Amino acid sequence: HRVPQRHAFHPLVLSVTEVHGGHVWNVVPAEAGFQGTVRYFHKSDGNLVGRRFKEVVEHTAEAYGISADVVWDDFQDPLVSDQVLQAVAADVNDYAQLEPIRQSMAGEDFCEFAKVTLPVFAFVGSNGQEGCADWHAAFVGLDESIPTFVNFYVNTALRVLNELK
Repeated sequence: HRVPQRHAFHPLVLSVTEVHGGHVWNVVPAEAGFQGTVRYFHKSDGNLVGRRFKEVVEHTAEAYGISADVVWDDFQDPLVSDQVLQAVAADVNDYAQLEPIRQSMAGEDFCEFAKVTLPVFAFVGSNGQEGCADWHAAFVGLDESIPTFVNFYVNTALRVLNELK
């Protein structure tokens, strides 16, 4: 049978982010495991990488005479903004400097909202100055950012409602 091919220009990232194997220093563990994440923009790529990952792990285990159980939780679809509403959101520039909206491989579960509404996603960050905390930093200060992203969401919602009339 023919194996489906992934398009060369479709980005895909597979990351092993957690590895476990035993709890003592002097014994080879009877079991080991790992977890990770996969990020992609096209559902067909996600389906293909899930099938191929399972095949590689199971066949590698078989080659070494061991067994492997693969649990592939394909629970999250790619997040893709609606193009028309994305343009409307990008037009909101009265109170903040907006950067062009680009595809991102950041992990994000906003796609769950997109299943029930038209999706428009935006990263809203701090003021971008040198030394500012990143969103995942323990010392992120949201006080200065909250007014900006409240204004962004309110004004974007009003423009989108106007656009949908």
